[in-house]
Amino acid sequence: MSISGKVFKSSSLLVGIRISHRLIGLIGILILARLLTPSDFAVIALTSIVIYFFDILSHIGSEQYILQKNKVSKDDLNTAWSLDIALKVCIWLVLICLIPMISHFFSQPKLENTLYFSSFILLSNALRNPGLWLLKKELNYQKIFNLSIIQKVISFSIVMVIVTITKSFWAIIIGELIASLIFTIGSYLIHSHRPKISFSQANKQWRFSKWLLLKGIFGYARAQIDTLIVAKLFNSSLIGMYHISRDLAMFPAQNLLAPAIEPLLTAFQKIKHNKQNLEFQLRFCLFIVGIISFPIALYLWCYPTLIVEAILGPQWTEASGIFKVMSLLFLYFSFMLIIEQTLIALEQIKLLFFYDLFSLIVITSILLITALNRSNIEEIALYRGVIGIVMTLILLTYLIFFIQIKVNTLILLWSFPLIASFITMKINQIIPLPLFDYSIINLLLSASIFFTVYCLIMSFIIYIFKDLTEIKHFIKLILQLKILSNRQLL
Repeated sequence: MSISGKVFKSSSLLVGIRISHRLIGLIGILILARLLTPSDFAVIALTSIVIYFFDILSHIGSEQYILQKNKVSKDDLNTAWSLDIALKVCIWLVLICLIPMISHFFSQPKLENTLYFSSFILLSNALRNPGLWLLKKELNYQKIFNLSIIQKVISFSIVMVIVTITKSFWAIIIGELIASLIFTIGSYLIHSHRPKISFSQANKQWRFSKWLLLKGIFGYARAQIDTLIVAKLFNSSLIGMYHISRDLAMFPAQNLLAPAIEPLLTAFQKIKHNKQNLEFQLRFCLFIVGIISFPIALYLWCYPTLIVEAILGPQWTEASGIFKVMSLLFLYFSFMLIIEQTLIALEQIKLLFFYDLFSLIVITSILLITALNRSNIEEIALYRGVIGIVMTLILLTYLIFFIQIKVNTLILLWSFPLIASFITMKINQIIPLPLFDYSIINLLLSASIFFTVYCLIMSFIIYIFKDLTEIKHFIKLILQLKILSNRQLL
């Protein structure tokens, strides 16, 4: 099978994993948002941010190091795994010592116990079988897909039982740790590799990982700084609304685009020395992301109240304004996924680190000025989205000159989904809502009409411009995916 075919199949499986997870997750949100309060979600948000920040502090890019190597030995694999464990244990001990101060800083007494409990996720994640990285390197995601489904079903069932009985946010905290433990145990069942402690290749990995570690720290801080500022300056109810609006708006990017793009690191690494081929593949990927992200962002912007009330319930209507501007966050994040994967494949880790550092300074400065001027939470969300788009355009401009992307062709390709999205929006606005008494039915109807009309218009545009090289490649991959799907069914 060709690299494009393997990438497409792997992307399909990863998207399948995320869709399955989020379909279960959305059902969970429908239930949890009606049983828990925004203040409960504030504790959940802060717990998640703190735990995963410390996880990032211990993330030295072991997986990326293995994926980008042409040949991987057992020593490489064991060293990457050993370094991961050593650093995570150290970071876990630091976190344990800092938990009382973190809880006091955010003025959230409940946060202390949840952090102590959730901190064991760091240790659980560190113990995962590095054989998973080999499966990803071979673009073999079927076993990972199966394990992920089992993990989500079991953890979801436990969360639902606990929350039904206790009506407490602890259900989610417990569910996260159980999910991590299930995946760690399962990783040893789906791959035969048995890791051993080894540091024989530590120097080689550190030369690759040192900038990736710093990039990860500042990149995560950049991504979460708005939530931290909100958590410090606003009350628990608004923190919860901001967190869940952000999570809901980012759902398509994190669970559709991110898994679809993940195999590109391996694919780009194989063609990085062929600038002409890399330029075409990158331009094509940016076109695909535009096809997916432009209509979704526009729909999120136009129908925030409908989406929030249908998924979270009418008691969350106040969060609609925040959710609307979060569509900007979704839009820029979608393109950053492609840009970062390309630069990592080109070993531009140092550049990404300085970009994240510069972005963090700019975003923090502007958001603090905005917050200190007594701006409301919606304005902070709006500034965050606008700054993100500007900073993404700056990095994309560098990439355009570095790889010599054909800008005119890229703009032409992006104009197709943009035009189709706006025409679809105008058509969809003709339909009066609400048509039914149930918001979930109105949402399903509105979304179905919107994206059906969009697909029809895009199909028409693709037919008109079918002689463009990128359009031919797009049609070829769609047909290839259809053949792969038929083979799997057989």
